[in-house]
Amino acid sequence: INCGGTDTEVEVTITEDIPCVATTSPEDDGADGNFHCVNGGTAAGSAGSCSCISCDTGFGGPNCATAQSLELSGSNKGKCNVNGACFSSLDYEDDERCTFTVSEGG
Repeated sequence: INCGGTDTEVEVTITEDIPCVATTSPEDDGADGNFHCVNGGTAAGSAGSCSCISCDTGFGGPNCATAQSLELSGSNKGKCNVNGACFSSLDYEDDERCTFTVSEGG
């Protein structure tokens, strides 16, 4: 720039707000806007500061890639509604006494 006979150097930096985009590639860290975000997660933020939000139920972590454990409480015996179509070969009624088992850790 010439300002009345004096040359002045000016440094200009142009920044662009690049929105984050969800990808399935674990290598995508969000630096360029591509962010590893799976299991229903939505990429949020802009390049360099991406996050993964709104994971599907049962998933969490920074990329919605971590399966979360579920906690159950109550008795393992009780009255439950039986779907007739599922048990029709056993002649169960719609409202039977039944026993169910929950295995811890799986």
